[in-house]
Amino acid sequence: MLSVKNMRIPPLLMCRNIAFYICSFIWSFAYFFPITVFIFFPRKYSFFLSRIWAKGMLFLAKALLGIKVVITGIRNIPNSGSYIIASKHQSAFDTIVFSTFIQDPAFFFKKELLLIPFFGLYLKKLKMIPVYRGEKASAKRYKKTEAMVKNAVNEKRPIIMFPEGTRVSVGQKSEYKSGVFHFYVKFGVPVVPVALNSGEFWPRRRFIKTPGTIKIVLCRPLRAKKDKKEFMKDLKSSIEGSVAKL
Repeated sequence: MLSVKNMRIPPLLMCRNIAFYICSFIWSFAYFFPITVFIFFPRKYSFFLSRIWAKGMLFLAKALLGIKVVITGIRNIPNSGSYIIASKHQSAFDTIVFSTFIQDPAFFFKKELLLIPFFGLYLKKLKMIPVYRGEKASAKRYKKTEAMVKNAVNEKRPIIMFPEGTRVSVGQKSEYKSGVFHFYVKFGVPVVPVALNSGEFWPRRRFIKTPGTIKIVLCRPLRAKKDKKEFMKDLKSSIEGSVAKL
C-alpha cells in the first residue's frame, strides 16, 4: 500500500485522483436522470440500473486509480433464501461493491440519505432499510425497521449490514452492534461474515486514493444457535481474524 499520510503526494497520483473524481461525478450525474424515470418501474429494473452504476464506479477506480478488486469465498453464500451479509466497514467503497456481485440486496443505510431529492425516493423504490440513531431511534421506528427486514426475508433477498455502524479507519478498533444478532435470531437466517481491506486504498475521509488490490473475503456462515455474547464474539473474531490475514 502506498501511504499518502505525512508525505508529498506525487503529481501523477494527484492527477489520477482528480480525473477519477471528475469522471465519477459525470457518471453519477448521468445516472441521476434515469433514476427519476426508473422510480416508476418494477424494482428489478431499478436494481439493474444501480448495478450498472456500481460496476461503472469500479471500472473507473481500476482504470484511473489502479484499484483492483479480488473477491473470494463466493461459495459461502447460501444457494437459496435470505441471508445477512455482516461486513467490515472501512470505506465508502463498501457501499458500492456488494451490488456488483449480489443480486437485489437490501442495504441498511443512514436515514439522512432519504432527504436527497429523487435519490431518497430511489432508495425507497429499492426497498433499502434506513437506520435511525440516537434520539431518533425510537421503538416505533425500530419496529418499522424490523418489518422491512421481515419483508426482505420473505422476498428471499440478501440483507447487507455493517455491524460497526459506521466506517472505521484501518487499525482502529470498534464495538460491534448487536442488531445482526437480533435479526439472526428473529428470522433464523444465516449470517455471512465479510472481511475486507478497502480502507488501505480508499481511505475514510481522505481525498487521495491509492493503487492496490482491495480484497473481499466472504467467510463461512454462522448458523448454529448461540447466545448473544457467544455469537457476537464469533462474528467479530471471524471478521477481524480474516482482516488480519489480508
